[in-house]
Amino acid sequence: MDFFQSEFATNGRKELTESQTSLIVSILSAGTFFGALAASPFGDRLGRRMGLIASCLVFSIGVALQVASTTIPIMGM
Repeated sequence: MDFFQSEFATNGRKELTESQTSLIVSILSAGTFFGALAASPFGDRLGRRMGLIASCLVFSIGVALQVASTTIPIMGM
């Protein structure tokens, strides 16, 4: 989308570079990888129901950070 590209592009450019696009996709993949690894310990320690609730809370915090972000590094937190 035009707004997204103009907001997150750097160096006065109007569109994202290939490396910026790659970084955004890599951040998403890393988040899903570590989330999948953390799901089992959460489930074992907290139980299935509380583990899902804890995962939803972590997910909600991540979504809030992404929505509020104005730069790519903040989006990856």
